[in-house]
Parts: sequence; C-alpha cells; structure tokens
Amino acid sequence: MKYAVIDRGDAVSTQLHQRFNQLAQSLNMELDEDKPEIVLSIGGDGTMLQAFHRYEHRLDDISFVGMHTGRLGFFADWIPEELEQLAQVMAATQKDNVMKCVTYPLVEIE
Repeated sequence: MKYAVIDRGDAVSTQLHQRFNQLAQSLNMELDEDKPEIVLSIGGDGTMLQAFHRYEHRLDDISFVGMHTGRLGFFADWIPEELEQLAQVMAATQKDNVMKCVTYPLVEIE
C-alpha cells in the first residue's frame, strides 16, 4: 500500500510521523507522497483539512485516516497510543485488499 503522512508540525506529531514511517517500512508499506492510496493525518481536524487540500485533485482515489494529538478530533478517530495498531490495520488492508471506509461529507464554498 502506498501511503503519505501529514503532521501538524509540533514535536509530538513529528515524532509520531517518524515512528509511523518506521512501522510502515517494517510492514512493507511504500511511502509515496505523490500518489498515495491512503493519507495519515497526525494532529487534529485542521491537519486533516490540510491533507484534504493537498490532495483535493485526487479525493476520489485516496482514503484519509486521522490521528488526533489533542483532546478531541471530529475527523481524527485514532489516538497516539494506537499508532502501532493503526499501522497493522493499514498493512492488513494491503494484504487482504479489504478496507473499511467511513465517509464524511465535504463542503465546497466559493
């Protein structure tokens, strides 16, 4: 599975980003920031929105998953303590070719 990670840029999120890359590599996942199949957002809802904007030209082709590093995340369901579990779920998705998706509506404003 090809993946990309976007983090909030603070120390906690950056550390989680680096740890996830290590886990993903050990699980034979491929880092591809140009054409990922899934994007992990680490931070909060603002970071998730940044991920949507960065890949808005490919929204129909990419799945997004969020990890919140604060108290609450509406788009970000995973917590830092679940990082290893998340990597394993993503790797299993690659192996089994089965992905559970939850969709959230996006609004376009001009």
